[in-house]
Amino acid sequence: MKKVLALILVGLVVAAGVWFYVNKGHEDVAGEKPELSINATELVKAFETNEQEANKQYVGKLIEVSGKIVQIDLTEDGSVNLLLESDNPMSTVLCQLDPLQKQDQSGISEGREVRIKGLCSGFTTDVVLDRCHIIR
Repeated sequence: MKKVLALILVGLVVAAGVWFYVNKGHEDVAGEKPELSINATELVKAFETNEQEANKQYVGKLIEVSGKIVQIDLTEDGSVNLLLESDNPMSTVLCQLDPLQKQDQSGISEGREVRIKGLCSGFTTDVVLDRCHIIR
């Protein structure tokens, strides 16, 4: 009987944890201070040189990245992705602008320098930053 009660208790704790994780609010990073500042070329180079070390240093952190916009993509769901140039023509920093926050996108165009902060989620062929905000 004690084992059954213990299992039920463990199940309730796990279920509560999952519920809180799934229902946690959207984290607004607009007002947060970045932990690190780096330019796009250096960030890509860090991941290409030693991805494991770069993961430890950048993934999950709010970072500020500066660089030149080489491409602007509008996705089907209406969100905007900015790709920042690096020395490697096959890799960029992919900045996914936060779709839940209204942002002034005036003056944003290909070829312009920009400063963006966002949460680093890792490296595929591009370094990916989520929930990005343009720094003015």
